[in-house]
Amino acid sequence: MKKLAIICLFLSTVFTLSAQKKKYKNISGKVTYLSVALPNVNIIVNNNEQGTESDEKGNYLIKANIGDTITYSYVGFETITILIEDITSVLNIEMVVKANDLDEIVIKSTNKESEYNKSKQNFSTSKGIVNQEAAGYSVVYVGGNKIDLIYASLTEALDGRVAGVRLDPSTGKLAIRTKTSIFYDAAVLWDVDGVIFTDEPPINFASIENIFILKSLAATNLYGSMGAGGVIVITTKNGALTNDIEQKKIIAEQYTNKIIYNNDAVVISEEKMWNSNQNAVLKRFNNKQKALDYYENNIKFQTESYSESIKIARLFNGYYNDREISINILNELLIKYQKNPEIVKAIAYQIDQLNAKLEAENIYKKVFTLRPNYAQSYRDLANAYIKNNKFKRAWRMYMSYMLQQKSGSEQKINKLLFNEMEWLYYNRKNQAEIKESFVPNNTISEFRKDIRLVFEWNTSEAEFNLEFVNPSKQSFVFEHNLISNKELIENEKKIGYSSKEFFIDDLGTGEWLINITYLGNKKPEPTFFKVTIYKQWGSPNQSEDINIFNFEKERDKFQLFKLKNQ
Repeated sequence: MKKLAIICLFLSTVFTLSAQKKKYKNISGKVTYLSVALPNVNIIVNNNEQGTESDEKGNYLIKANIGDTITYSYVGFETITILIEDITSVLNIEMVVKANDLDEIVIKSTNKESEYNKSKQNFSTSKGIVNQEAAGYSVVYVGGNKIDLIYASLTEALDGRVAGVRLDPSTGKLAIRTKTSIFYDAAVLWDVDGVIFTDEPPINFASIENIFILKSLAATNLYGSMGAGGVIVITTKNGALTNDIEQKKIIAEQYTNKIIYNNDAVVISEEKMWNSNQNAVLKRFNNKQKALDYYENNIKFQTESYSESIKIARLFNGYYNDREISINILNELLIKYQKNPEIVKAIAYQIDQLNAKLEAENIYKKVFTLRPNYAQSYRDLANAYIKNNKFKRAWRMYMSYMLQQKSGSEQKINKLLFNEMEWLYYNRKNQAEIKESFVPNNTISEFRKDIRLVFEWNTSEAEFNLEFVNPSKQSFVFEHNLISNKELIENEKKIGYSSKEFFIDDLGTGEWLINITYLGNKKPEPTFFKVTIYKQWGSPNQSEDINIFNFEKERDKFQLFKLKNQ
């Protein structure tokens, strides 16, 4: 009965918030290109006719509701769209020149069918010919040439490529979203050249000509109950299923990552990152009490920037080695900015690093109160409960969020949450009192990794690129910016999360480098990053190390840290 009451309370809070009357708020900012003001940029809300333009200095002012979208457009530049959140008031926009499409045109023989025509053509299945125009339902088309050969399986290649087609962590199979819970989706059926497979077929990627995806209702009509989870129809180039593993390896070799790191990241200086004019003054005393007295009498009520106060709190912990003074300053800052969830989260990161577990739990409860409909609020509070050995409460938080998922949602944070639920299941099942029929995505041995990295940032407007460099100096870049990854950032805002996880299965020998290029957050305030490094993730010897970074300077690439086997 208590479980139901908790869930109902969460749902009631969300519905109450959504029912509240919307209020207009002023959004102001400056539009620039290469730090130069850009006038006459067209700025509109929700794609309607009401809008404004940036003035000769690039400045603008516009009214919008929470949940509205503001679009910035200018001839020759990429269009930028921003979702308005509860905290949004300043949006300084840096425009990006549109790529020259003429440089990318490839002229092909006119006797080949266009991708569009192929997506509308009739195709063969084990149930006969499907005429798409007369079928009465839509079919999603993916050309065989769009499947990257670097993937280990078709399941991995198609996961997320089409809206609603996702890897079901409970079965390890592809599923098309049909229900509200990630635990109950039926697996897709595979139809390859008329041959039915209930599991992924053994097929050479290079032989794939066309892929047609039938969503569940249409598939059920054609295939009966077998197709309840949707059907993936594949036609091959030679019309016969092949499994040439060696040929696949040869082709995949062509797609090996050949991007090499060029040693262009600046080694980050923690002292420089957290230094300020006020800190320089406080260091001169070389006496903790005198420094504290000077702060109380001369700085405390004069500092308007919350980031400067955070730097001072860190000074007393790091330079003067007094954790309690640091916590006290952060708690005073919390009272001052208790209505601002982004600043509260920045304070929570510092408290986390100080290992003040109960204080951190209380702060994440406050964030949850401020943003009860944000996925990140559930995840953060659940983690705070885990650190205080409140495993049952942590599990309830995860389950409460999972039960609120909406059909068809593409919630990227689900995978991160599911991994943490698996951790509870494998390591604290009894203490968490898990009674649900929970099916892990991995066995315990598969679940464990050498390294798990969780990146979190306090403001949803933050844009950045993360670079991972392996011991062979091969570089992989995760782009978190509106130009390269617009859909991801829009999804983050709609669902309310600001975190991303990465795994390194095996560190091997040599060093891994993790670098960041910070691209700004459309506001004058810095962005605070919390990076948690979990070593031997999922094993009895698991350890974690929390690192906090404060970024103000844009466009430079910094080395965050190195990873290597001890």
